[in-house]
Amino acid sequence: MQNILDKAFNTDMAARYDSSRAHMQPLKDALHWQMQALFASLPEDAHLLCVGAGTGEELLYLARAFPGRHFTLVDPAAAMLARCQQKAHQQGIAQRCTFFSGYLHDMQDTTPFDAATSILVSHFILPLNERRAYYRQIARRLKPGAILVNADLSWDRQAASFADICQHWVALHQQAGMSTDPSYLNDQLSLASPSQMQSLIKAAGFSTVTPFFQAMLVHGWYSIRAD
Repeated sequence: MQNILDKAFNTDMAARYDSSRAHMQPLKDALHWQMQALFASLPEDAHLLCVGAGTGEELLYLARAFPGRHFTLVDPAAAMLARCQQKAHQQGIAQRCTFFSGYLHDMQDTTPFDAATSILVSHFILPLNERRAYYRQIARRLKPGAILVNADLSWDRQAASFADICQHWVALHQQAGMSTDPSYLNDQLSLASPSQMQSLIKAAGFSTVTPFFQAMLVHGWYSIRAD
């Protein structure tokens, strides 16, 4: 898995990742704006765990929205996390950040977090039992009652609508100046259905799992860590 991530999210990809997806910004803005509302009630000095932090898009948005909060950023793709760290220094927020290059299950235990994010990460974890274990790793690092916000590509592959939504997904990428192949959704990603996603997150240690966002294949949920 590590070699696959390093190849897919290498230094070249990290350098052009943000600019290559600039036309998708309206989608990301809508997700981040709603995420801000979901986290609004947290303590002013809350500590958030960002799993699969990438180049730091949600970090920069949330750090601006909540200037008193702290963040721990985790990503197994070293080049992506290095870009995230560089941007944090440029924006003057690095002193509020802790960076961990590696997988969440390899990170030492810390004081439980007030909230967590996992944005467009878990669909790279192909076996669903491993995906459940991934969310369990997040759950055990959160305080009881803490919020997890996650978004993933999700659809029922057996639904009659699946072929159509894949075509629209490709068209969206073409409109944004990006190329993608529908086979990518079948060969390199694991698209669980929305009901499957809700079930596996709940089974990982969350008392409620609530859908709050959808943009074509992208679905978002917020979940409450069980007591």
